[in-house]
Amino acid sequence: MKTILYLKFFCSIILFVKVKPECFVCFVSQAIRATEIISKKDDDAIRALKNVAKVLSEIEYNVAPPLISEFVYGSITKTLDHDDPYSEIKKKYNKIALNYIDDLKRYIKDSDDKLQAAINISVAGNIIDFGSQIEKFNIKETLNKAIIEGFLVNDIEDFKLKITKAKTLLFLADNAGEIVFDKLLLQTIKNLYPNLNIYIALRGKPIINDVTKNDIEGLGLEEIGTLIESTKPTPGFWPDYCDNLCKKIYKKADVIISKGQGNFETLSEFDDDRVFFLFIIKCSVVEKYLNKPKYSHIFAKKSSLC
Repeated sequence: MKTILYLKFFCSIILFVKVKPECFVCFVSQAIRATEIISKKDDDAIRALKNVAKVLSEIEYNVAPPLISEFVYGSITKTLDHDDPYSEIKKKYNKIALNYIDDLKRYIKDSDDKLQAAINISVAGNIIDFGSQIEKFNIKETLNKAIIEGFLVNDIEDFKLKITKAKTLLFLADNAGEIVFDKLLLQTIKNLYPNLNIYIALRGKPIINDVTKNDIEGLGLEEIGTLIESTKPTPGFWPDYCDNLCKKIYKKADVIISKGQGNFETLSEFDDDRVFFLFIIKCSVVEKYLNKPKYSHIFAKKSSLC
């Protein structure tokens, strides 16, 4: 009952990319993957999945999928007493991503448009996602596609105009592994606009393979910008899930890069031209919502998409 009332509160204040029937398949698939990571025992999996089914039967569906994910994963982690199932996988994909760094740095250095090159790299990193897709992903193929084919929608010229005048940039981070590629983008922005104050928002608590402070040790992000956190485990940025500092920065930021599909789902209905969404369309729900093909690369404001 608490879950229903909690989500009805969100329904009353704003519209989101809504949960569709296809989302049930995704929620259950995610739940199965998470339980298999935690335990190889069928009894544990069945016990956890029964509790997930109960959660899914009680919630209000007129909300964004990431808001439901909090309760799905919360049920699993509570049942199996493990608050970060993807901890080792996140470390693994940070290491995998680091293997590409030298080549990608050369690609940026040799590019006439270094900002566009860095954005190409960053969007490719968005394929490292264990939440929004069931299929296996290929990082190298996605990098090649981003570099060769570019974006279906690309608002980079508008972004350049805004970032040139901006004093503060807020980067809403998404996943571990992906964050290694994002660092190249943030470093490029810092090099091009040295007077810009950069803030990097991370998840405050573990959820799927989304990146937290614990997942970025040794990456040097704190040398590029100030790290801030949300306060709840949702795979999508929600301003009310921030502490006072995070809310203040979100409100005052001149430009915001919203990285990843989850952040798009929770923020897409805000009419806010400060926000540039940078992500790959990875599920049929967002594909239909935007009327754009799956696996399209997007760097755009809402006004360019809807």
